[in-house]
Amino acid sequence: MRISNRFKQSKWLKWLRPVKRWLIPPSPAPMVLPPPPPKLWPAFSEIRHCPSKRLKVFLFQQDYFLAGVWESTKILIQNLLEIDRVRRRFAFTLGLHPSQIQVESLESLGEELRIERMRLHPISQPEIIEMLGRAPAWIDSAPLYCFFSGAARSAIEADAWFALTDRFPVPLLPLRPYGVLVHDLLQKYLPQNFDPEFLVNYERGMKPTARAARLLVVTSPQTRDDLVSEYGLDGTTVRLLPVAADPQRRFARLASEPVKVPRQPFILNVTNSTSHKGAEVLLRAYGKLKQEGCPNLPLLVLCGAFIDQFSSRFQAGGGIAHPHFPFIRGLVLGLGLEEGVDVEFLGFVSEAQLKSLYEHCSLVINAGKFDNGSFNLVEAAYFGKPTVSTRYPAVEFLCERFGVRTKFFPVDDHKALAQLIREVLAENLPLASPEELAQIRAHLANPELGTRRYSERIYDSLVELAEQGRQERQMAKNDQKVAQSRSVCA
Repeated sequence: MRISNRFKQSKWLKWLRPVKRWLIPPSPAPMVLPPPPPKLWPAFSEIRHCPSKRLKVFLFQQDYFLAGVWESTKILIQNLLEIDRVRRRFAFTLGLHPSQIQVESLESLGEELRIERMRLHPISQPEIIEMLGRAPAWIDSAPLYCFFSGAARSAIEADAWFALTDRFPVPLLPLRPYGVLVHDLLQKYLPQNFDPEFLVNYERGMKPTARAARLLVVTSPQTRDDLVSEYGLDGTTVRLLPVAADPQRRFARLASEPVKVPRQPFILNVTNSTSHKGAEVLLRAYGKLKQEGCPNLPLLVLCGAFIDQFSSRFQAGGGIAHPHFPFIRGLVLGLGLEEGVDVEFLGFVSEAQLKSLYEHCSLVINAGKFDNGSFNLVEAAYFGKPTVSTRYPAVEFLCERFGVRTKFFPVDDHKALAQLIREVLAENLPLASPEELAQIRAHLANPELGTRRYSERIYDSLVELAEQGRQERQMAKNDQKVAQSRSVCA
């Protein structure tokens, strides 16, 4: 029906206009589609492989850490760069988890070290074929692989990769020769300390990744033997580069920063909050000594990452605390220990504060088990302090290597630990003389024990790995040219 111009100009239409707003639904706004997700994996054809005399190595730490592991990692990377300033063999890229903090010392290196934030992300077989433009011979070895989301291009351009930890959810894409640094195999001895997801990843990702690695670096004979037996290896890819420590590099030129503790003397435990570090057995031993009326029992001081959360005074700032924390709080209460009188939980301390704690303590205890990170024993020896430690193979190797004299107690035996503490306190040994301390420090300064020599061995291993990768890339390039020429002739 056509509406006349006269009606359009009438007052009735003016009256209907506002009514139309609710009588007739408005036309829907045009749909705005979200932007397509960014392409996760670059195609090989899009990447120009620039010729380079320097070997390209992609170092990566796919998980985030604090304290011991991360500090050791930073020292290794800094040493590798120092070595390369002389040898000039490498161009390094470092992939780090987005949540990794305390990166300032590495970022300050500027163009010398390119840092990229990345995660391990699943990559399916169709995605692999699309990325490579072909189906590689190994594609059916696993239904799913993982690759470097956020650093894929750098990994593809590299001649070799080196993982600074061995955590993998599924097998790593075997696109380049790669090596893995394996710190320990705690999961073999303490599976109850790991969540079910980790144990699944252990079988599904960590083991197959290690089996396909060209190089597996371990720092103790015990970890080497565990790796060979647990992963079913013949040992040819496993390289033992003995554990290294530099207490003189860490503390010699550092000014002490006093730490306020309730009383002196005190027993020191430099640790972290994970359950395998032995806070429970240490507190039970101390509680036993207190209940038995041990005379002149010193204060017990624990320090390290998240140790402050053991304290009943800790105020959570949001989030869910680990269940180990309230367990320790309940244990302190149940043992009748009083914070500030019997025990003090300091949490993370700076290196200057740690030096002060070592200088003023009367005894250092390592209550951990089945790891390789008991550097507190080496550092205690550097300061001439007596030590007590859990006995397990890796720590015996460490003490023998560094010449640390310590008293051992069996794993999880708090009664034996209490007896050793009582004996050490009763001996009341005098402080090491300046001559004795100088002799100890001269031994610890042996280059064979230091992180520089360890890093040089890692560097040499990376040269071998990257040269293999460079040769294999060139062979693949030549094969591709031959295939292309044959297709043209056909």
